[in-house]
Amino acid sequence: MEDVTAASASALLPGGVGLLDPERAVFDAMTEGWRRQMLSRGLKASTIKSRLDLLGRFAAFTNEYPWAWTPEDVEGALSRSRLAAHRFRSPRR
Repeated sequence: MEDVTAASASALLPGGVGLLDPERAVFDAMTEGWRRQMLSRGLKASTIKSRLDLLGRFAAFTNEYPWAWTPEDVEGALSRSRLAAHRFRSPRR
């Protein structure tokens, strides 16, 4: 039998059944595993929520799963974030 930790995606995916959307199931399991890992490290709920929210926003921005993310996706998200922050701080004329 394969040794997996309680927070790994493998441990969180249902065994012996076909998945309708396997990529989404793996992403959800990865996210839940990361949440459990952060909980076990004693991080505050607000920290965990902000990190998971950031992950969700980035996934929505790219419209891809993490294994398909590219450096260009990161640069695009950062550029967009910087542009939004600049617009927010700029005084209106």
